[in-house]
Amino acid sequence: MRAHTLRHIIFCLCLAAICLVETTLPRAAESPPAGGKQVVILYSSTRNFPATEDVEKGLNEGFAGNKLNIQLFSEYLDLSRFRDNAHRQALADLLRRRYSTDRIDLVIGVDVPAANFLMEHDALFADTPIVLCLVPETMQDRILASSLKERVACVLQQPVSALRGLVEVILRLKPATQHIALVSGVYENDLVRADALRQVLAAFRNRVELIDLSAQTLGEVLDRCETLPPDSVILYSTFSVDADDRSFIRPFLRSKPPALSRAAFS
Repeated sequence: MRAHTLRHIIFCLCLAAICLVETTLPRAAESPPAGGKQVVILYSSTRNFPATEDVEKGLNEGFAGNKLNIQLFSEYLDLSRFRDNAHRQALADLLRRRYSTDRIDLVIGVDVPAANFLMEHDALFADTPIVLCLVPETMQDRILASSLKERVACVLQQPVSALRGLVEVILRLKPATQHIALVSGVYENDLVRADALRQVLAAFRNRVELIDLSAQTLGEVLDRCETLPPDSVILYSTFSVDADDRSFIRPFLRSKPPALSRAAFS
């Protein structure tokens, strides 16, 4: 498991433990819950997506070692494929029916799409504490301004200082750089992470020019990359979905990736 993913899982478990301990006492006008605690985990992607596998393994191992009696319910939202409002509403309705008769003690949302989903459907797990993990630091203000603000805790990643350090490393290793081409897709995960990089690159505007290759089709990105100025560096963010609505999230990316060419996507 990658080190940064492991750190986020540890922080998430710590926050989850705090939330669960605080809900040990029954709420007003409620009977004590029978059995142990019930935790719903909303994963943004499919179960066989590498990041999902890493986080799920870490959370399962962490909760298994906890003295609390905890029952985990995992939901794999696959939001990269089901992005329109009708599908998202249908998914929210399904989850509402599935858990309407249970007292859920904690909800964990993994990654940006799950965080957005919970903010959109804030009544889905009403009054239940929420822990959001693997969300960029730049989302913090929006999350804390949402209707979840009184019951949400965040495990943030991609601090602005780290992104700034990345650009500084690029310029130190390639001091002749005059242009930085930002490659990113149109999936909500792509958009948030690309926006964080744009904010950082704005501080270097006197040093380098940003060539924004986000929100384009894969073919357009390949064409632009072939004609970049020689003093350019390509900064690849995430490219989950392109402007033609084609998804490039594949479970095989854990293994050695195949050689990619324009022909592979034609």
